[in-house]
Amino acid sequence: MLMTSTGTGIRTQLLLTLVVVTGLGFALIYFISGSLVNNMFKEEQLDRDRGIIVHLARELATDEAGASVLRDRIARWQEASGSTCIGLARGHDVTSARDNQRLQRCVDGEALRYAIETKPKQMAYEVLEHRGQSMLMLWAPLPPGPGQRALGENSRLVLISSLATVEVRIEQTRRMLLLFMGLTLLLICLAAYGLLTGMIVRPISQMLRMIERVIGGDLEARVTPGGGQELRRLAETLNRMTKALHGERLKRSAHITELKLINRELEQAQNRLIRSEKLASVGQLSAGIAHEIGNPVGIVLGYLEILQRPELESEERARYIQQALDATKRISDIIRELLAFSRLEKTADSLGPCDVGAVISKTLSLLQPQARFQHVTTHVVDRGMEFSVALSEGRLQQVLLNVLLNAADAMAEQEEEATIHIELSRQSGLVLISIADTGPGLSSEIM
Repeated sequence: MLMTSTGTGIRTQLLLTLVVVTGLGFALIYFISGSLVNNMFKEEQLDRDRGIIVHLARELATDEAGASVLRDRIARWQEASGSTCIGLARGHDVTSARDNQRLQRCVDGEALRYAIETKPKQMAYEVLEHRGQSMLMLWAPLPPGPGQRALGENSRLVLISSLATVEVRIEQTRRMLLLFMGLTLLLICLAAYGLLTGMIVRPISQMLRMIERVIGGDLEARVTPGGGQELRRLAETLNRMTKALHGERLKRSAHITELKLINRELEQAQNRLIRSEKLASVGQLSAGIAHEIGNPVGIVLGYLEILQRPELESEERARYIQQALDATKRISDIIRELLAFSRLEKTADSLGPCDVGAVISKTLSLLQPQARFQHVTTHVVDRGMEFSVALSEGRLQQVLLNVLLNAADAMAEQEEEATIHIELSRQSGLVLISIADTGPGLSSEIM
């Protein structure tokens, strides 16, 4: 099975990234739009109050009534306006007690003093704080006219209105904007979740399940391409790769089957070759074996003829019978050794425990009857040690037989005594068989 990660999935990571990026974008939009809404609502009230104060200042300036009548008109405007404060700042930068009282309902004395002392040549405004509320104060000089002359050339009309209503509207608008952005972000997340599931997560999950099946050995697993273009191409590539792996598995299975057949044939050929080599060696040994058997057979026949004589004493008869039995046993031993050498080994027995010294003795006993070995003297040095290895006894005997026959053939024509020296020893955990003869040796070309 595939290793599973304990971290967040790709869908969660993409959704978190989308939420963070979209949230940052909405936050930027909120602050910018909030500033714009704030300015827009305040500009709206400023335009409304500017229109009012310009209209009132024009009426005062064009009215031909006396100053007391004009002040009474301002008082009526104040009563009609409700929360808006209206007053007059006139010559010598002072106001009447009634104007001062009306204006201080909306601003404190310091702010009012600032408005009285300022002499703008045209209409101006200022946003002030009064008792925790924002107040918009406008003042405008009276245009030339009979009213201006009656009230004074430096007379200025002052209008102060509260921005509380505007601030409430701004706060409501911001809340609506936050609600709208939150709902929009939620809808975006839901839509993105569905799209990511259908276009990315589900195709990747199908491909992961397919890969798990392939790892489990099912090379016929396939995935239906889906999602975006890149994921479709990835799914098609996985299908092609799995199909290629399936084809390679079939080819490999066919090759393995073919190799098994070839190996079986090679094993059979090797067994036939070993059998042929043994039969060839048996053929080479047959002449000496026949000669070695001939002598005991002649002895047995002679003793049997003697045993037919009626005048033999019982002791002589028993002695001749024992000698005939010994000769017959000698024949049996020779034939048994030859048969043991010529039989075909089984594979299960080929690597059994093998006594190297015993194999050398058996091999020499097979070679002693050979005519080519009649002039050869053998010396075996084993220092009384046991040399047992995991080796095929028959194959070791075959190798020794070939080596010793070659050595005897090499020394066949020399006049001095022919000698073969065999020494057993241990070297680095191995058994070393050293064979040396007194023959002429090998030339450099043959070596």
